[in-house]
Amino acid sequence: MCYMLYDEYKHYVVIRHSDHFLTDQRNERSSRVRRTIFVQDIPKNLRNQKLLEEFFCKLYHDTIESTSLGYDTRALDAAVEKREKLFIKWKKALLQVTKEDERPLVRKTPCIGSKIDAIDFYAGKIEELNDEIEEMQKELQPTSNAFVTFKKFDAVATATQVKQTLIPFAFSNKLAMAPEEVVWRNLVQTTLAKKVGSIIGAIIIWTIVVFWSIPVTVASSLSQLENYREDFEPIDWLYENIPALASFLTAFLPGLALIIFKKVLPHICRAVAKHIKYIEADTWITRDSFTSYFYFQLINFYLVAAVGGSAAGSAIQIADDPTSVVSILADALPKQWLTFASYIMIVTFAGTPKILADISTLVVSQIKLKYLVSTEEEKREVEKPSEPMKYDVSYPDQLLISMVGLGYAGLSPIMIFFALAYFVYNKIVYQYRLVYVWEKTVDGGGSLFPLVFNRIIAGVFVSQFTLIGVLNLKKFYFGSPFLIIQVVLTAIFKNYINSGLGEISESICREEVVHLDENQSEISESTESSLYLSPGMVATRIDPCEEEASTKTQEFEP
Repeated sequence: MCYMLYDEYKHYVVIRHSDHFLTDQRNERSSRVRRTIFVQDIPKNLRNQKLLEEFFCKLYHDTIESTSLGYDTRALDAAVEKREKLFIKWKKALLQVTKEDERPLVRKTPCIGSKIDAIDFYAGKIEELNDEIEEMQKELQPTSNAFVTFKKFDAVATATQVKQTLIPFAFSNKLAMAPEEVVWRNLVQTTLAKKVGSIIGAIIIWTIVVFWSIPVTVASSLSQLENYREDFEPIDWLYENIPALASFLTAFLPGLALIIFKKVLPHICRAVAKHIKYIEADTWITRDSFTSYFYFQLINFYLVAAVGGSAAGSAIQIADDPTSVVSILADALPKQWLTFASYIMIVTFAGTPKILADISTLVVSQIKLKYLVSTEEEKREVEKPSEPMKYDVSYPDQLLISMVGLGYAGLSPIMIFFALAYFVYNKIVYQYRLVYVWEKTVDGGGSLFPLVFNRIIAGVFVSQFTLIGVLNLKKFYFGSPFLIIQVVLTAIFKNYINSGLGEISESICREEVVHLDENQSEISESTESSLYLSPGMVATRIDPCEEEASTKTQEFEP
């Protein structure tokens, strides 16, 4: 397994450096993105477009291609979004005229007042917002963030690795995200706000981890349902009268409960990363959400489900005789394979076919196309490919199955077959969906792979310590030294990979910089000052009169 991980990591490094991400030269736009840095903590005296450009030109001379200071565009972006919604309503009203030959009416305030002409009303609102947006574009407040694009990779490497000034805590630079990944409203936040948000976010995540263990323990204890027969008469009646149903509930209820409890967690992790930690890019939000969700999986859906589920069914016995917990865990831990087996079976044979068929998306899109949408923009939106793969959800789910398979391989070898069935089936499904169905909206360049590698190794550690614990609980002490040697060797392997291949995968080396700059074609003069401008900053006026004339011209064309 370690050799396979090593070989895969080497392949990842080659792809990462072979004109794919770090040195992407496939087109001019990709090249500009790779030559752009994200600048944070700009001193107050330099929070001006001209002064900032002069500062970087002084440091890097003629290697600066463009600079773009970040502005607080929250109100501006909201106004642009509001105008877009009004424009869609205006187009719907105009379309209704062409179909029914009757101008639609609307009230200024819902359910109050007399009705007025909808086309004129929406056109007037759009004109008001046009003027408002133009005024807001002139009065934007600068933030402490900016994007700087260089002409040479040598300047990029220097800017991201060398302090720019002697001023403490000023200019924290790193490689920029793609323009479409920027979360513009989070650029407004100061470094202090982000640090405080990170602390608060971590507290929220770990608080949920602790309290989430209660329902998870109850759910996993359902695999030991027979232990409750003496205390709960309905359960005893069920076993006496309908044993088949009792066996079915014991087998599948724990796995189903775990799936239900897991459903909401990724949304919580993503919301914390975006709205509390103020992370500035969708890719970085995915990384943070991935990490948080994995810890949920590890602590609650593996450790708590295994240990808590084993002990909960015998809680009364443990309360009467606390010393019996050792023998109870030794006997019950291996039996928890049923909880995880039922979970894997439900995910494999119910969840994965749902991903493959995606019937819900098809049904919803057809209903929208038939009854709810009318404009071409709405039709194009509905006809877009289904949601792209959610890496921060799918990866941790797959890592959990891997961890369960590794952890229970030595306790209940039958788990290997369940895990194998899951990965074989999902490889076929995900390969098909990624190649033919899912649209790639964000290209992180494989930035999640180092996290995946470290968490696979964490799964190996967990499986080793699980086996050591069970062997000691069963008083088989002679096997522990051999497993401890495995733990040490695994730790050495992890450190070797991270210190060797891990560092290489994160940034380009000097040899590549020289080669790229020597062979780079001449930078064309782009008409864009920068790729990194918020939607509100590039928004232009919408003229309803011109749009209406254009629509009528198209309508009467032969």
